[in-house]
Amino acid sequence: MLKPNSVEFLSELRKISGKVRNLSEGDWIASYDGSSENCLIVFNGTIEERHTSETGRYTVSRVYSRGHVILPPGFRPDRLDQISRVAVTPCEVGETKTSIFWNYLLSRPELTQFFLAQCVEDLDEIMSRLVDANLVPVRERLRRELLKRANEQGSGQAAKIHIRSHDEFAAYLGANRETVSREISRLSRLGAIETSRGHILVTNVERLRTVS
Repeated sequence: MLKPNSVEFLSELRKISGKVRNLSEGDWIASYDGSSENCLIVFNGTIEERHTSETGRYTVSRVYSRGHVILPPGFRPDRLDQISRVAVTPCEVGETKTSIFWNYLLSRPELTQFFLAQCVEDLDEIMSRLVDANLVPVRERLRRELLKRANEQGSGQAAKIHIRSHDEFAAYLGANRETVSREISRLSRLGAIETSRGHILVTNVERLRTVS
């Protein structure tokens, strides 16, 4: 039986991919206007889904990684924002007709449950981001995100967190750059983190947990 995200599973998905592209950090995959019928398959790397308003400000609504299948977004002509997907690390991405992917999924009942669970996780993350953006102060959102990324490294010591820019980190948090930069400076003064170009170093995880 195929297991989701396994080498065998990804090999099967490669067979239905019409083309596979290697992307560099910062490459735009696509901007959507409702005309796309293709889905994307992430074989390696990390992709952000961004919503850009008429003013040019964007927020990150979803992050996709290895094993994710990205379906085309629905299109509403009354929406003024644009949906785009951007590689935030070097990526290997396959592309295929959505109808081909659905037919493949139907031929693999053992994977249907996994894919539905992935969709539920996606919706849960989107709802969590909406709640955070409207109810949780930026200070707390930043603290939680730094702790999450430090814990993911699992070192128990200082954690070096890569960020391309304060602008992109602020978009990920759903906040403006000035507020995020101010809070990063505050955490640095409190001795919880240190900053350098392109990185935040969490030097005191316990201080970061307890700081208010």
